[in-house]
Amino acid sequence: MVITGTRYQRNSRLYMSLIANAIKLSATEKELHVLNYPFRTIAAIKIAKLAVAQLFSEKYKGIGSFMITAGNEESHRLLR
Repeated sequence: MVITGTRYQRNSRLYMSLIANAIKLSATEKELHVLNYPFRTIAAIKIAKLAVAQLFSEKYKGIGSFMITAGNEESHRLLR
């Protein structure tokens, strides 16, 4: 997504919106992934929007992929 419109172009370079959610797990999924978790749902944070201002799209090319990869790696590190 590329941000357009003068308000965002003047004030923002990057934009990320996160939402809270929950992932429902079946007994089969818990068994398949060897989860010793007593609840039927797991709290989750999801990326709702991720954007770079059009004026900076070349300079920050790939930043969205970087942010997703870094977040994924950090979450795996924390789960070890």
